[in-house]
Amino acid sequence: MPPNYTNANTAAYVIYQQQKVVLRMLPDVTNRLFYVNAVPNNTPIYVLVISKRGNQLYMTGAQTLANPTQIHRLSPQPVSRQQVEQLLDNL
Repeated sequence: MPPNYTNANTAAYVIYQQQKVVLRMLPDVTNRLFYVNAVPNNTPIYVLVISKRGNQLYMTGAQTLANPTQIHRLSPQPVSRQQVEQLLDNL
C-alpha cells in the first residue's frame, strides 16, 4: 500500500467470488501490507481495499486467484460514499 494508507485508516477484504464469504485481511504494519491465511490456493477471489483520509473515501480492488506467495500492489483512488455503497450492494 502507498505510505498514506495504514491499518489505522484502511480496511482490506478478501471476497470469495463463488461463495458468500468475506474475510477481513490482517495488517502487517512492519511490511506495510495486509494478508489473510485462510483462503485455499487457486480460489477465485476479489481483493477490496477501502480507506478514509480526512473526509475523503478511497477504494480499489482486484480479481485474482488466491496464491499464498502473491502480493498485489493496489493504490486506492478517491470515490464517493455512493460508489462504495453501490459496490458493496453488488457483491
